[in-house]
Amino acid sequence: MPYFPLYDNVQRSRTPWVTYAILLVNVLAFLYMWSLPATERERITFEHGFVPARVGQLVSGRPLPVFVEQRHPQRPDMIFRKQIGVFAPNPAEIVSSWFTCMFMHGGWWHLIGNMWFLWVFARSVEDRLGHAWFGVFYIAVGLIATACHWIDNPALTMPMVGASGALAGVLGAYVILFPRARVATLLFLIVFFMIFDLPAIVVLGVWFLVQFFEAHRQVVGLGGGVAWWAHIGGFLAGMGLMLAFTSPEPEPDDDDTDHPKNNGDVADEEFADEDLAPSDADNDVDNVVADESPHADAAGLFAPPRDERRLASPDESAH
Repeated sequence: MPYFPLYDNVQRSRTPWVTYAILLVNVLAFLYMWSLPATERERITFEHGFVPARVGQLVSGRPLPVFVEQRHPQRPDMIFRKQIGVFAPNPAEIVSSWFTCMFMHGGWWHLIGNMWFLWVFARSVEDRLGHAWFGVFYIAVGLIATACHWIDNPALTMPMVGASGALAGVLGAYVILFPRARVATLLFLIVFFMIFDLPAIVVLGVWFLVQFFEAHRQVVGLGGGVAWWAHIGGFLAGMGLMLAFTSPEPEPDDDDTDHPKNNGDVADEEFADEDLAPSDADNDVDNVVADESPHADAAGLFAPPRDERRLASPDESAH
C-alpha cells in the first residue's frame, strides 16, 4: 500500500539552516548535471558517483575496465555486458566520491522523493541536535551507508548516486528522538486516498521493512538497480548513533518548586489528567507525558531523556 508522509507535529525552535543548505546543494547539483549533454553527464556520474570496485584501485593501482549491462537490440530477452571505458587509478577522485555521491541524483523523481523526506524529517532532527552536530551526523551516516553498499557488492562497477543513504540515517535518528510524534501520512487505497495521523515509529518502521524486503529480493536475484543495503545501513547507523550518545537526564526532585511548565515539543500531547492542579503537577511526574525537548547538551548529544513522561520547558537554555 503506497504512502507518503506530509508533515509531522513536532514543534521546532531553530531555523533548520543546515537542512536548507543540503536541499539547495542537491537541487543545484541536479540542475547543473541535467544542463549538460548526456555523454558529459554520464562521465561525471561515473567519476563522482561511488563505484565500489574502484576502492580496490587504492591498493592495486591498476586501471579498472567499466562494463554496463545492455539488452541485445534484436533479442530483447538477452542481456550482455558491454565495456564503455576504463577507470584510471585516481585516489583523490575515489576517496572524494564517497562524499560527492550523496549530492547527485539520477532523475527528477529520485531527487523529489529524497528531498521531500529530508524536508519532513530532517528539520526536527536538526532542531534537536543543533546545526553543527546535525551537519556532522548527516555526513557520518552518509559515509556509513556508502560503506554498506561497498560491503554488499565490492566488485560492482556501476556508480551509486543519491542522498538516500544519508537520508535513511536521518530517519533512523528520528525514530529514536521522536518515536511518538504524529506524522500526517497520505495513504493510497486502490482508487482513492486518505490522510491519517500515524505514529512516526509506524511510518518509518514500515519504510524500513520495505527496504529490508527489497534487499532480500535483490539477494535472490528478483530485483536490482537500487542500493537497498545503503538504506538499511544508514537507517541502523542513525539509530545507533542516537542510542550511543544517549545521556540520561536525572529525575526531578519531588520538592522542586521550579519544575518547568509542561508545554514541550509534540503539539498534541496533553496532561494525562486535565484537572491536575499546577502545584500537584510539580510533585507528580507520573501525571504528565513525554519529553522531546529540542534542547540538548552537545556533550550528552541529543537523545531522549530516561524519563519519557516529563515535558521540557521552552525556557530551558539551548547549547
